[in-house]
Parts: sequence; C-alpha cells; structure tokens
Amino acid sequence: MKLAVTVWGNRISPVLDSAKTILIAEVRESRIVDQSFNEFEFNHPLRGLAMLENDQVDVLICGAVTKQETRTIEKYGIVPVPFITGSVQKVLGAYLTEKKRLSDFLMPGASR
Repeated sequence: MKLAVTVWGNRISPVLDSAKTILIAEVRESRIVDQSFNEFEFNHPLRGLAMLENDQVDVLICGAVTKQETRTIEKYGIVPVPFITGSVQKVLGAYLTEKKRLSDFLMPGASR
C-alpha cells in the first residue's frame, strides 16, 4: 500500500490546495519500508492527482479539502482522509499502529 501525506514543515498541510510538499510512503505489514518527499501542486488538482495516480497512491491524508475535491480524489481511486492536523510523524504513527484511528488528529469543527 502507498500512503501520501501533505506536508507543511513537519506538520500536515492545513489546506490541501496550499500543500507544496507531499510525503509518499510505501507501507507493508503496518511499517513504512520506503518514503520520499516530493514537490506537489494541488492548486492544479488534475496535475497533482495524476502524480498521485502515477505513484500508485492508495490513501491521501490531508488537511482541509472541499467536497468537490474529495469526490475528484475518489474518482482517481484514492481514499481521502481529510481534515487531519498535527505532526506528520505522529499522524503516520497513529494511522499505522492504532488501526487507522485518527480521531485525535481531526481539525477543530470536523466531524468525529
């Protein structure tokens, strides 16, 4: 499985559209076996999604995203996990070790 996370410094990018960097991690047996940081342009959604599709990303963890963008992400066969905030490493740890429970990392006002 490949997992992508929008990055701003060492935190999840607060808004998908503003993300300039993305971490792509290959996961096997709940462990990251390979990862890379890449430039990312979601302000041009089709270009950004084409990149994720080309990298065979299965899941995208990100900050705020519109309903329309969410539907577009899903059309590319990618599972969006939106409205997540916090340290990239802590979010990845929670996703991989706590049965994908990220409720502690939801943005204020996001549904639990």
